[in-house]
This record gives sequence, C-alpha cells and structure tokens, in this order.
Amino acid sequence: MTTTDAAATPERSRPKRRRVNSTAIIVALTLLGAIANGVLAIVAESQHHTAETISYLTLTPENSSSDASTAAVEKAAISVSENTFLTAARSDAAAEEVAKSLNTSATAGDLAGRMTLVTDGTTPILTVRTTGGNFEGAAAEANAWTAVIAEHVPENLDPKYTLVTLRSAAPGPDGPFTLLAVLPGAIIGLVLGILIVVLIRRRRRRSA
Repeated sequence: MTTTDAAATPERSRPKRRRVNSTAIIVALTLLGAIANGVLAIVAESQHHTAETISYLTLTPENSSSDASTAAVEKAAISVSENTFLTAARSDAAAEEVAKSLNTSATAGDLAGRMTLVTDGTTPILTVRTTGGNFEGAAAEANAWTAVIAEHVPENLDPKYTLVTLRSAAPGPDGPFTLLAVLPGAIIGLVLGILIVVLIRRRRRRSA
C-alpha cells in the first residue's frame, strides 16, 4: 500500500452525510398543518350546529282589509305564543310526537333537552332553536318541533289570524368554509417547515 493509498483510506471510510430534502420537509409540514387544522375545525363545528324555525301570526287574506290593527295582531300573537305555544312545547306529549315523527333512537327527553323556545313576550315571533352534531339533524328536529306545536295552535286561534312558519333548510356546499378551515394550519406548517430547514442547514454548516 502506497502512502497515497494510506492517506485516502480514512477519507473513503468517513460516513456520508445525508442531504436534507428541504422541499419534502416543507411540503410535509404544510400538509400536516392543513389536515390537523381542518380536523380540529370540523370537530369544533360539529359540537354546536344550530337550526331555527320562526313562527308568527298574520291576518288571513279575507281579513287583510279588516279593521284589525297591527297592534291587535301582535297582541293576539303574543297571547298565543305565551300560552298555546309554550304549553304545547313543554308537554311530554309534544316531545313524544317529535320523536315518533323523526323515527329516531333519541328519547323524548333528549329531544326536549336540545330544543329551546325563544319568545320574549313583546313580539309576535316565536323561535324554535335546536342543536345537534350536524345541521341536517338539527334542522329536522326544529322543523318537527314546529310542526307538532303548530298542530295545537288553530284550535285556540281566532279565525281571522293564520300561523306562518319559516322552516329550517339544509345549507349549501361548504367549500369556502373548508378552505378557510385548512388555510391557517397550512400557513403554520409552511412557516414551521421553513424554520426547521434553516436550523438544520445552520447546524450542518457549524459542524462542517
């Protein structure tokens, strides 16, 4: 073995340093951040889906030109809201009817616990508000409650008034929401990836 070979041997036996794939690290952390933030947003959103139906009284067409004033309409509506609506909504029979109409495994007590009846006694508007794990389920419950409650209204209602109900509807595609949900996580992942790559390169330069 020559002197040249002897000097070259340690150089060949020295372990090679792995090159850091900067792009892979940045892309991986960006995707991981986007996915994590999206999952957290979905979980958080699923905890408080709320749906509402609104009911109010108005004059029937044949009485729309009568002498009944707006104040009289509101007074009748408030009276019905405070009595008929509230009594029907708080009865065990109403909750059982809702459970039956939905054909759900939830008990009447569960359904009653997820429903809130909103009326302040000063306006002719009654709001049925429900919460659930998804909007479609909450909307179905709100609509069912309103339908059951409305069945008890006509029997105690002056014929000159009619009940109008605005039902809850399922929302449209949530594409923009999904994009906004993952964007913060993607940005955080991108910044974190760049910082990690910079730190690794600095460390390698110092140890070189």
